[in-house]
Amino acid sequence: MHKSPGNERSHQRLDVRSILEEGIMIKQKAQIALIAIITILMCLMVAPTQAQQVKWSNLYIIDSNAGAGVFSSLAVDTTNSVSVCYVNAVTGNAMSTFSQTGWAHNTISVIDSNSNTAVVTDNTGTSYDLFTSGGDLTEAYGAYNQIPTVSQILYNSNVVSGEVGSLGLIGAGQLALAYLNGNDLIYSLISGYQMQAALQLTTDAQGGMRNVSMVMDASGLPHIAYYTTNGTLKYEYEDAGAAWHTQIVDNTPGHDVGQFNSIGIDSKGIVSISYYDATTDSLDVAQQYNGGWTLKTVPTLGGGAGQYSSLVVNPTTDNLYVAYYDDQNHDLRLATYNAALKTWSDTLVDGLTGYNIGQDANLGTSDMQNFFVSYVSSSGTTGSQLKVAAGSVPEPTSLFALGGGLAGIIGLLRRRRA
Repeated sequence: MHKSPGNERSHQRLDVRSILEEGIMIKQKAQIALIAIITILMCLMVAPTQAQQVKWSNLYIIDSNAGAGVFSSLAVDTTNSVSVCYVNAVTGNAMSTFSQTGWAHNTISVIDSNSNTAVVTDNTGTSYDLFTSGGDLTEAYGAYNQIPTVSQILYNSNVVSGEVGSLGLIGAGQLALAYLNGNDLIYSLISGYQMQAALQLTTDAQGGMRNVSMVMDASGLPHIAYYTTNGTLKYEYEDAGAAWHTQIVDNTPGHDVGQFNSIGIDSKGIVSISYYDATTDSLDVAQQYNGGWTLKTVPTLGGGAGQYSSLVVNPTTDNLYVAYYDDQNHDLRLATYNAALKTWSDTLVDGLTGYNIGQDANLGTSDMQNFFVSYVSSSGTTGSQLKVAAGSVPEPTSLFALGGGLAGIIGLLRRRRA
């Protein structure tokens, strides 16, 4: 069939146009693929680091009365309601304060001069405070918006060491308690505001024990860390068969280790303990693997790290958060371990020239998103004050969030093509 020269030129122009359009489409697809790759890489690099950092936004002065804030303890419930029990060293009173009441503080009872405190909260709006008064282990409890009522003496035994130790929450009105009575480590359950039979776990005849901390695992079983005055960190736990086991965590020769310990447990059941090495003036962390313990010195930015350490373990990511007092710069700091990247970071929570900030630190969270830490701030002019710092972890950048930006770019390229 004969084709006119005009028709051939028209078809040639169409072919060239098609080739050009195909080239443009290939280029646009390559651009989209490149953007997608960059987006994924950004997400992989940014999300782990963003997920671990706590940004401190508020510092509250809770009680500015002289002597306030020592021997404090802090608890946070699932609604991010905060309860703090503490001692006023001048008046000798046990005090309580709650975030729901605008941090109004109330007097609970006269307390022994060498007693510390322990507090837990449940999801019914009840706070439980423990301390020693007249040598007796005493419990106070009440709703958040009320002054806690001293219920009764739980244990009339002359708790000569004054160390209440640590409380664990099993359920509403169901508590576990680890405490010291002289040189004895005692464990007991509190049910219906009544103390059950006390179980003596161990005795240290060489001089005694101090600094008891406890955490309950997912099965409601206790894990207890404590310091012996010969400079050793020990660990005691109950298994599913109700048998108790004792392990030496750290007894490094020539070192005084284990004071200011704090214990936590992650999603795999791995126990972590933060504590102070008084010989090296450092913050150490012990983690349990295959029945043994791995010991690490945390690379902190503080001049002297580890005193008043308070540990929180994220049960989902296994990240560690340790609040501690820097005894050289007199600041409150937070050391954070990113389990995904296996790296530590260290940030300032509160510090001010001329002030001694961060003793009696207590770190708490209920959702691993909002964090609170109570502590003492003091100076030569103001005396001691109870403070609370509040912060949060920024939401990690996700593939979905970055994907929204990617979708917008793709849409723009398509409009340009049209």
